[in-house]
Amino acid sequence: MTPKWSLAHTPSLGSSKIRSQAETFRTIFPELGVNGSLAKDCKECPAKGKVFAKVGTVALPDFVNGRLVDNESLGGYLEAKPGHFHVFYLVVNDTTAQNIDDALKVFNDLSEIAALLQEDAANQGETSQGDQ
Repeated sequence: MTPKWSLAHTPSLGSSKIRSQAETFRTIFPELGVNGSLAKDCKECPAKGKVFAKVGTVALPDFVNGRLVDNESLGGYLEAKPGHFHVFYLVVNDTTAQNIDDALKVFNDLSEIAALLQEDAANQGETSQGDQ
């Protein structure tokens, strides 16, 4: 019996077909500071256009205490240098918010953290002033 799948039939991860598919997949995500749900964040920061990510939100009412129980996530890719990407995933669970504006602050915090992660990834390998 011939196996339906084997490693021999799998294209190399370095192949141009896989790379073009990865680029297509990445470009469907909103870009930080540019478009989609991340358009309003990081308008002037160095990470603008270098974070490609999807947001996840679950906000449920807590009727007993009159607030929201908020769960937020942000995951995607950080462009560390041209053509080189790092995968990231941030999650905040069971935070409480008094209203929708408070819940949006959590979302904005995740965007800021993603921007800091991208900036840190872009600066890896550079000598810091403290190392000189």
